[in-house]
Amino acid sequence: MLTSHPGIMGFSSVVIDTDFLMVVTPLDFVSSNTINLDEAFEVDWGDGIFTSYAAGDAISVASNADTGLITVRSDNSVVTAFRLKTNTFTEVDVQKSNSITSLLGVCSLITNLTTFAMNNSANVTNFIGAWQGCTSLASMPLINTSAGTNFSQAWQDCTSLTSFPPINVSAGTTFQQTWQGCSGLTGTFPLITMLVGFNLVGAWSDCSGLTGFPLINMTGVASLTSAWGGCSSLTTFAGLNLSSVASLNGAWKGCTDLASLPTLDTSSCTDFTGTFEDCTSLVCLSTLDTTAGTITTGLFTNTPLLTAPSALGSPSEQEQLANVGGSPNGLDYTNPSACP
Repeated sequence: MLTSHPGIMGFSSVVIDTDFLMVVTPLDFVSSNTINLDEAFEVDWGDGIFTSYAAGDAISVASNADTGLITVRSDNSVVTAFRLKTNTFTEVDVQKSNSITSLLGVCSLITNLTTFAMNNSANVTNFIGAWQGCTSLASMPLINTSAGTNFSQAWQDCTSLTSFPPINVSAGTTFQQTWQGCSGLTGTFPLITMLVGFNLVGAWSDCSGLTGFPLINMTGVASLTSAWGGCSSLTTFAGLNLSSVASLNGAWKGCTDLASLPTLDTSSCTDFTGTFEDCTSLVCLSTLDTTAGTITTGLFTNTPLLTAPSALGSPSEQEQLANVGGSPNGLDYTNPSACP
């Protein structure tokens, strides 16, 4: 069946009824392009002629003899993964993708990519490195991510992203460095749906434009090592439930604009290494429970304005550490008055 489809590129194109269909805009008509599918497929390189390929790589220079757009299709209903392997694409429109379960590195390091769209991603579980290093990608559509379990490095170093949609990651367990280095994100991070997140190591580290963080469900999270490290513009932070967190190693290290934190349950945390290191604007904490702590090295290093907690009335590193020295002498501190 033939139908007309305008696509995201503004071109009217002929769409063939098939199991997998993707239309891609090439960077130019001189560079060699590589596209990979895990089942047999066909490619029209822009001249209106489809060439058949076995599962694996298809390599060719794009042609402007017809539409100038690259069309990829497959009638194999068990296509589960595809990947664009060269930095020679600017726009991607995945129009049919019901069987796709993995977006592993699908557009990784394609620095020329400006637009991505995907009609159906409901079955995708693997988002590892999907758009990692796509430094020209300015926006992300609200695609279906509800089945995703691993989002490690998915949007890492997408430095041109200025906003992010409130995606559903309710099945996600691993978010290691997911948004790390997204320095263009500003304002408050969206209220994403997270239910079973476990590993959030470096998840938002070096998101230097973020100013706020919402009340995202952290129940069940074990590690927040470097989670917000280097978020130098962060000024407001929600009172998250961190009762299951074992590591806050460098969690807010280098958050130089952060003046205070609300009540956070850290009763299970054992590793407080450098948690607030280089938080040069930090004045006070509402609570600080380090009774389970076994290591607090550098907990308050270079926090010259910190006045609470300080049973000795001094923000000095040595005196603070004496008060929160970890088990069995760790401190369960509750600020008697609200932080300013």
